[in-house]
Amino acid sequence: MNSPKSWGLQIDPGVLKTLKKIPRQNAEVILNVIRLLPLNPYFGDIQNMKNERRRR
Repeated sequence: MNSPKSWGLQIDPGVLKTLKKIPRQNAEVILNVIRLLPLNPYFGDIQNMKNERRRR
């Protein structure tokens, strides 16, 4: 049986400071997505970097 991996997340204080400078509704959306990262760090629109091979 495989158990799901647990990822730690540390948010730089500068991120929170920057979120305070944008409209509250936008900041809340961004913060909610950040909170989901430990559950699935590959969530979202991930793209390979230019000239990089895809890893499996």
